[in-house]
Amino acid sequence: MSQTSEISFVDLVYKIVRNLKVIVLNFVIITVVAVIISLLLPKWYKAQTVIMPPIKDSGIAIGGVGQLAGMMLGGGGGDFDLPMFASPSDIFEMILKSTSVRDSVIQRFGLMALYKKPTIEETRLALDKHTFIEVGEEGAIFLGFEAEADPELAAEVAQYYLEKLDEANRRVKVFYAHNSRKFVEGRLDATKLNLAAAEDSLSAFQQRNNAIAIQDQVTAAVNNAGQLLAMKQMYEVQFGALAQGMSGNSSELRELKAKISSVDKQIREIKYGKSKSIDAVLLNDTDMFPALANVPELGLQYARRLREVKIQEVLFELLTQQYEQEKIKEAKNTPTVVVLDHPVVPTKKSRPKRAIIVIIAAMLSVFYSLLVIFLRDYQTQLRETNPEEYQKWQDIANVFCFFKKRRN
Repeated sequence: MSQTSEISFVDLVYKIVRNLKVIVLNFVIITVVAVIISLLLPKWYKAQTVIMPPIKDSGIAIGGVGQLAGMMLGGGGGDFDLPMFASPSDIFEMILKSTSVRDSVIQRFGLMALYKKPTIEETRLALDKHTFIEVGEEGAIFLGFEAEADPELAAEVAQYYLEKLDEANRRVKVFYAHNSRKFVEGRLDATKLNLAAAEDSLSAFQQRNNAIAIQDQVTAAVNNAGQLLAMKQMYEVQFGALAQGMSGNSSELRELKAKISSVDKQIREIKYGKSKSIDAVLLNDTDMFPALANVPELGLQYARRLREVKIQEVLFELLTQQYEQEKIKEAKNTPTVVVLDHPVVPTKKSRPKRAIIVIIAAMLSVFYSLLVIFLRDYQTQLRETNPEEYQKWQDIANVFCFFKKRRN
């Protein structure tokens, strides 16, 4: 260590020792004043509660159809959709900080008179200073309220916050459930009409085209046509055999010709459909079967109508389940807030922290004393070594003294 450094350190110690009485005196005075002030400060008591993060309702619908209904109509039958990047805990925090909840707390406990505020706006600001709402990392909500010299009031206000949160949350849920139920109810009524129209269209199509069960009818028509073709061939064989030994005007040949003509007619009816002018059928009632030539088009139209009926039936089932679910949610009046730690009357004050106040005051007293000592020595040294700089400091000090005198 150099000699200059040693001299500087010795000078520093010398200055502190020389003014040790001042330092100790300031320390004692400021510490005693801090103790007195800390004892005079009012006691504040803080009651705290911890709320479990809300869990989204999974709904009532069970099974594949119920889950599909929830996906289509309400996100799984759960709560209302949240804004982007907002969690359910954020919604709880927003409710707790809402103007309606704060005004209800102010009115319930007469906080305008307690805080001695002339307006509701100033009372809200005072309430916010003594209310602590924080969302933890895991979504838990920490709610606290502090009251001056009244630990029971702190616990009561914290409990009242919980009640208002539950009340507001129920109101919001019922509001969304009511709107959702009205919407689903409208969709359900429209679906009933659509289902009835689809069923009527399918029924009319079946009656108009004899399309009761196309696959079975086509199979029966093909079998019937095969039998008719075999019968025609048998009649033709008989006609050929009889034609060898009889004249063309014989009654038996005329009868066989009539039978062959009748069978041909029925085969044409099975293939192309029956003419509207035909009133009777000789061997089979071919009106029971669709014309084979029309089967592809009939099948396509029948499938479309049947598909529409099936779609409306499934949608009707989904909407019926969702409608009943929304009715239950609208009428449900169960608690919506799960409290992990209920507020209790605090037995220890939350502030002032007297020990911290006294320690900080004692440290500041030492710092203040050292600062004053070094400034005085610096001023003395500056007056001797650099009068011009000293005069500038004096001018600055005089300005402050002038303002101080004018204020007095």
